[in-house]
Order: sequence, then structure tokens, then C-alpha cells
Amino acid sequence: TLVDDSLLPGDSANTLAAVAFLDAGDEPANRVACAIVELSTGAFTIFATTAATLADELARRSVSELLYAET
Repeated sequence: TLVDDSLLPGDSANTLAAVAFLDAGDEPANRVACAIVELSTGAFTIFATTAATLADELARRSVSELLYAET
């Protein structure tokens, strides 16, 4: 992830998300914790969602990079 201001595009948001899957398995109702930071402004948001709605939440918030632990 680039965090040097000179290397980040200045004409768009630079949004990074980190997700943690809280339940075992791949059920749509499984809980997911998510943290989002906008790198150029430092705005930080956390929220909980389900596996079924995670992709929609990330798209709605215009996330450009995603961090997650492989399990």
C-alpha cells in the first residue's frame, strides 16, 4: 500500500479497508468486522456487516484496496 502523498493520485479518494471474518465457514449470515480509512484525509470508519452484504458495502464506500487474513 502506498502512503507517500506524492505517489497517491490526488484526483480521487484513496480508500483502504481491512476486514475480519468473525464466524467460521462461508454462510451468508456470518458476521464481518470492517475498518475503512481514507488515506489522504485520515477519515476512519468501523462497522459490522454480514458476509452476504460485504461486497455491496465495500463498493458503496468506494474501497480501492482490501486487506484480509487468509484462513
